[in-house]
Amino acid sequence: MPQLLQARSLPSLPWHPLPQERPCGSGARLDRFIFAAFHKACDGDDLTVARRLLDVIESCLGREEVAMAERHRISILLVAAHERLWTLRHREARLPLG
Repeated sequence: MPQLLQARSLPSLPWHPLPQERPCGSGARLDRFIFAAFHKACDGDDLTVARRLLDVIESCLGREEVAMAERHRISILLVAAHERLWTLRHREARLPLG
């Protein structure tokens, strides 16, 4: 009968393998990639995905690490994105009768 190996104590690992969590908007400008994905979802008429991407940006905006100028820039883009999403969701109401 084979002998069972005893489990060695393993070091506790973090929940994610990233060495440090960086705030959204830093480095490679993650917010720009998310906004690009949002607009692609809108172009593809996938409004559920578009809404979820806006939720991700809003959660990034709520972090304390985001600088005030960056927060203002993202807020302006976020308002425009919400307007686009609202327009796409309510486009049937704007169709002319006839």
